[in-house]
Amino acid sequence: MAPRRERVAIEGPGPRLYVTVLVLCLAVPVYQSHSTLTMLLAGKMAVVTGGGSGIGRAICQRLANHGAKLVVADMNKNAAIETVEILGASNQHSAFPAM
Repeated sequence: MAPRRERVAIEGPGPRLYVTVLVLCLAVPVYQSHSTLTMLLAGKMAVVTGGGSGIGRAICQRLANHGAKLVVADMNKNAAIETVEILGASNQHSAFPAM
């Protein structure tokens, strides 16, 4: 999928703010098997921001299950370290505080 630009409205207490974002997406069809995803991701490096908890942590777990090496960035350093510990130190994952 080629990068595309989208205009996004941000709602808040003040006036509506419009920003233009560049959308980059690697779409993998749902029907692809576990082994196909593993072939695509094995040995690749992924940086996951917000990987210390919630959806970010789930993304980290999914990528690690398919063989990717991860850099887990989160504003909460301890949460990022906890995610790396959950994934297992033997998989060469790293945690960094994101400021």
